[in-house]
Amino acid sequence: DINELKQRLEPYEKFHRIGFKPLGFVRGTMSVTGTNNILIVEGSLAKYFMKNNIDNFHWKYVKPAIKMLSAELGLPVERGQLRRIDVAGNLCVAEPVINYFPELRHLNYYGKRNKKTTLRFESNQQTENILFYDKLAEAKKGKIQDADTFGKKWKNLLRYEVQMQRRIAPKLGFSKV
Repeated sequence: DINELKQRLEPYEKFHRIGFKPLGFVRGTMSVTGTNNILIVEGSLAKYFMKNNIDNFHWKYVKPAIKMLSAELGLPVERGQLRRIDVAGNLCVAEPVINYFPELRHLNYYGKRNKKTTLRFESNQQTENILFYDKLAEAKKGKIQDADTFGKKWKNLLRYEVQMQRRIAPKLGFSKV
């Protein structure tokens, strides 16, 4: 029941993005959209479970995070279909992150898109993306709680991320996800 679910969610009015009107949010990190027939939950499990996605989010945290999300939503999230997964890590580097971009640009069979602090590669079939970016610059934009604490801990943090959008199970070595 969508109306019952909405009562468990934070209202979307608190969050602003043009054309984005979810049913609500869970802890400000997981957006929930859908109808009585289909429900879409999007967001970072790391941000949801650990309150940041800078610290390593180990695979052992996935099940407890999904159980916690299921409890908050009152729905069996683990029975859903996984449509996208982002796997990432951080490297503490000596130089500013953008200084490494010229050496990272040589990836065949991928289209390249650049922003000032992000180098993005998109596969031809758009089944996966590979990104390199300045994680601390992203954190300081207000997307991560306690960004200043992380900035004191690491001076330059290069984030590498693979976004898988199709054929996720075989890419992870599983028969089913």
